Amino acid sequence: RRTPARTLAESGRTRRSEKDLMDEDHVAQLTVERDRLRRKDVERESALKALESTIKVLRREATQSAVSVETLRNKLRKAQDENVQLRLSTELRRTPAPYRSMLEATSKRTQHITS
Repeated sequence: RRTPARTLAESGRTRRSEKDLMDEDHVAQLTVERDRLRRKDVERESALKALESTIKVLRREATQSAVSVETLRNKLRKAQDENVQLRLSTELRRTPAPYRSMLEATSKRTQHITS
């Protein structure tokens, strides 16, 4: 025996069609999918933040390394210059007096060029 729709509505119940049930099922599936995508977005966001902080650290380290390399290059250049000067002064002491002035002039030109 079927109950008329009006008496179902009055009692707070409704007759649900198959289409309504399919729509509710579809809404539930979409809700589950939406929640899954939100979780994925959160995971991606946290991974992105971790990568960004890693990049910052690496950039900082690279900058420090570049400064260190430049400092070392400068120290090496200075040491090489001092070595050249030491060699020249040693050569000057060994050179007989008549040729010393020519060697000094050459060393001053060389020093001017390398500076």
